[in-house]
Amino acid sequence: MASHIELHPAFVWDCDDCGRENFVRSIVGEFDEETMKEMREEHGITEYEFGEWHTAPHAVKCQHCGSTFATLFDDSE
Repeated sequence: MASHIELHPAFVWDCDDCGRENFVRSIVGEFDEETMKEMREEHGITEYEFGEWHTAPHAVKCQHCGSTFATLFDDSE
């Protein structure tokens, strides 16, 4: 192998209209210091541990047929 490639967290889903497989990257959360502190405490993460918080998008669009769908992670309904 000559080079390395960076992998990105993503979700895979199947379109209900055309049936084809799609991928969508996860969303990296951006939080203020207070919210980040609360989330670290809630999940037992020390100040010495690092990483990113990832979440799913609220909607996805099929790259093949263009259909758009709300995701199960969308709590607005």
